[in-house]
Amino acid sequence: MESQITLQHPSFFLGLSNLYKILAQILLAKMELIPKINTSNIPSYTLNLVDPIIKSIESQSPESIKALKESECRKDLDKSSKILWPKVLEQAYREQGYVIEENLISPDHLAIQLSYTSQLLYEAANALSWGNKETFINRLIAVHRFLTVHMMPTISQCRNPVTDKMRDIIITTIAYIRPLIISLLKDRQKL
Repeated sequence: MESQITLQHPSFFLGLSNLYKILAQILLAKMELIPKINTSNIPSYTLNLVDPIIKSIESQSPESIKALKESECRKDLDKSSKILWPKVLEQAYREQGYVIEENLISPDHLAIQLSYTSQLLYEAANALSWGNKETFINRLIAVHRFLTVHMMPTISQCRNPVTDKMRDIIITTIAYIRPLIISLLKDRQKL
């Protein structure tokens, strides 16, 4: 019961949102699309989580980071799907109100996917803090769906030290929110 109380606090989702945002920014900075982020401002407990990922990103060339795209990594997509995949994701983002700020990078790049996940988690936190349970559930479902349908297959099929280091964070996020979604949906059916 205590874990559900923790998981239903806005600060939990804000923390997750910030974690995904930091990961996106580190990737974008490595590709020199944004200035390098100052990691001294990151709380130590968060830095402990992302430090191995930062080191793996720093050890990669900008070209190998640029190749972290779902359409390039996924072996289960046929040739025509790989061509259309960025447009499919762009449409999915638009449906959730997410606008890609950088046109310099493909919508299926891992940095954009992390940023999108960050926004969904941020919106879940806001909905929870305002008591909007329906929006909270809908955003959690969107996060879960995106992580399981897009991010997990991408990081599982990308053979890159960066994705290997991110896998645990994504798996842990799914493991935390899946039972919460199930519980919230059961509660909603009781009403």
